[in-house]
Parts: sequence; structure tokens; C-alpha cells
Amino acid sequence: PSPPGQSHSQPSSFALPAWIALACFQQHLQTQHRAGVMATKAAIEDVADALLPGGKAGSSADDCKDLGNSMLAAGKLEDAVWLYSLALEKRPGCHTLHSNRSAAYARMGYWPEALADADNCVKTNPEWARGHGRRGAALEGLKRIVDAKQAYTRALALEPENENTKKAVAALEAQIEAEGLQAQVPEESPADSEEAQQARKEAKAAAATAEVERLKGKGNKAFAASNFEDAVAFFGDAIALDKGNHVLYSNRSAAYCA
Repeated sequence: PSPPGQSHSQPSSFALPAWIALACFQQHLQTQHRAGVMATKAAIEDVADALLPGGKAGSSADDCKDLGNSMLAAGKLEDAVWLYSLALEKRPGCHTLHSNRSAAYARMGYWPEALADADNCVKTNPEWARGHGRRGAALEGLKRIVDAKQAYTRALALEPENENTKKAVAALEAQIEAEGLQAQVPEESPADSEEAQQARKEAKAAAATAEVERLKGKGNKAFAASNFEDAVAFFGDAIALDKGNHVLYSNRSAAYCA
């Protein structure tokens, strides 16, 4: 018989409520993640001290950039980002460093960070085509297709012979047309800052330049295929947008005479 005051049943095991168990598990994962991040950062710093001339403290911005470029080429993306960041500490605001770090972030799929660096690059050196190309890539990664096309268009206006940029603009144009998106530049407002109005004018000019190049390309293809009437039409449309472009007049004249 059981002692007085005790039942025959076994005591049930204690169980945490589900929400408490989940919270504990999430805390465990966060702790592991923080430990992993700290270990990764420590490992990168060890690499920097070993490979940089003078180590982390004694290296120059160029030393950090060069090693960052090597890491980027080797696919060591976190190392590259860390080294570009260190270089920016030594040379704040450098547009090439922001461009390089944007490229590393883009390869990692960290699109907001890639865009932030590209924006800083363009702000520092607005006449550098690569910076606008970085913006285009980041905006495309963020699925901001119209904005991406405008950024690539600006890059193409600054570097008209860049084949990769031409392909990017053409691909985005096709996507915009297929999805029915509209690339509109807002009208100027008297309340806009002078900088905003200037940026808008540059965007319009870049879009016009890209359209001229597109029409000229179509005209050249039509001419090469002996479709001379089409070539004349394409060159004429391009001339309507850029009346001072002597190359377009020469091309149309050749099409007329063919």
C-alpha cells in the first residue's frame, strides 16, 4: 500500500509553456549569431594585421583598398567590406572606396547598403560613370526598375561606349515596356531646391542622350541590313532630339544616297 497522503500515480514532468520555450530558443540563436559575428570580425582583423603593411593601425588607405580588391576578387566579400570600411576611416568620402564597397555589398545581396555607398559615390563625384552604374545595379537589386534605368542612362551619357551599360539600359527598357512601367521625371516646382532642379534637368538630359543613342543604333542596324528607308527614319528621329549632332546628319545622308 502507498504511504498515507500519496497517490499511486507517478508525478508528471514539468513542461515550459510554448511561448516561453520559443523565446528561450530565439535567445539561444541570437547568442550564437552574436558569437559568430564577433568571431568573424576577429578573424578578419587577424587577416588584416597579418597581410597589411603596418597592420591595421599602420596601413594606408591605399593598402586597405588594394587588399580589399584582392579579397573581392577572391570572393571574400565580408573581408572586402571590412577592409574598404577601414580605408574609408583613413580617407573619408573617397568616391572610389564607396564604389568598391558598394560592389561588395551588391555581390552579397545587401542592396540598401550597396545603394547608400553608390549614393555617396555619386554625391562626391557626380561626373564619374561608374558611380551611376553602381546606383543602377543597387536599384535594380531593390526592384526599383525605373530608377535603375535612369541611373544606368546617366552612366551611359557619361560613358557612351560602355557596352555593359548599353546592355543594362536595353534590358531594363524591355522590362519596363513588358511590365507597363512608366519612367516619368516629376515636373519642376518652385519650392524645389536648386540642387534638386539641377538633378532633374540632368536626368532629363541623360534620358534624351540615351534615346538618341538607341535610335542611332537602330538606324545603323537598318543601314547594315540595306533597309535604307528605315535607317533614314531612325536617324531623322534622332536628329529631332539632337539637332547639333553632325554624325547623325552624316549617317542620314549616307542612307539617302544608298
